[in-house]
Amino acid sequence: MPLGIALAAAIGVAGTVAAILALFEFAIHTATLIGGAAGPIGIGGLTFKLTRPKQ
Repeated sequence: MPLGIALAAAIGVAGTVAAILALFEFAIHTATLIGGAAGPIGIGGLTFKLTRPKQ
């Protein structure tokens, strides 16, 4: 019985970690897509490029 509970807890933690990593990856891809579409951002004479130029 304790082994089954421990195994279920381990699987639950692994699933939670996998979900967090998937959400993090989705957020990175979304930020990259928005940054690429927006182009450079200018604030007070300073221009920041959010993504690297394509070569």
